[in-house]
Amino acid sequence: MSRGVPVVSGTLLAALAVATVLGAGPAGAARGGLVVDGTVHHNPSGCVEVGGGARTLKLENHTDVPVTVFYGRGCRGEVTATLASREVRTVTGASIQVP
Repeated sequence: MSRGVPVVSGTLLAALAVATVLGAGPAGAARGGLVVDGTVHHNPSGCVEVGGGARTLKLENHTDVPVTVFYGRGCRGEVTATLASREVRTVTGASIQVP
């Protein structure tokens, strides 16, 4: 009895690739809005810059994930706050990380 390597057709591989891409949805984007001083960021993801340097921000996390506020630009430096989903708070920072 010979044991060979299973053969997978090109059509099956193409179908799996399409299903993987289509089923992924908006990769990495939080659902909802992140409101910073009245400006809404719809379905944010990654590092959201909120101005030149650190300042006082009215932050409303209307997303489905917690967000982290950083004192520095580029989501670097000291973490000044973490807001849970649906939390509203005044914080100090220059950028916000959304997973």
